[in-house]
Amino acid sequence: MKHVVLELVLVAFSLGVQQYADDTPAPPKDGGGADKLVGHWTVVRGKNEQKAVEQEKILGSEVKFTKDRIIAYDPKHKELYVATYKVDDSAAPHKITMTVVEGPMKGKKAEGIYKVEGDQLTLTYSVPGDQRPPELNTKGEGHQLMFVLKRAKDAGNAKESKAPDR
Repeated sequence: MKHVVLELVLVAFSLGVQQYADDTPAPPKDGGGADKLVGHWTVVRGKNEQKAVEQEKILGSEVKFTKDRIIAYDPKHKELYVATYKVDDSAAPHKITMTVVEGPMKGKKAEGIYKVEGDQLTLTYSVPGDQRPPELNTKGEGHQLMFVLKRAKDAGNAKESKAPDR
């Protein structure tokens, strides 16, 4: 009888532990932190609001992420903008807030969301003044942009990217 009671207590305990484990939120699958963003990225495609950006406008465009800055380059490797950024990877998709630090939009903030899957980065953000998009697309309210980027083949080697180092 004592063995049966002991077994029941052990089963109840293990079920309680399993229930507690099931309630613990799982970490995001992609890690999502700034470390996943650092490197050189090539723009694959984009949307401005719900319209596809013409390939000839973005083909060859690059984005460089450092641990705290984003530098975007046009297809001719001219610097388009420089921004600092902060991420919040506590939810999926992860949140990103970018603040322009150079150029005519200096000081303006753009709020966005992103997801890293392997060597692909999907980034959707609203223009300064609009609210953060709720989804990784451009179907929300306000002026939103979405870009899909692919990590440069040898992201650790700046020679692989045509974007200049800063």
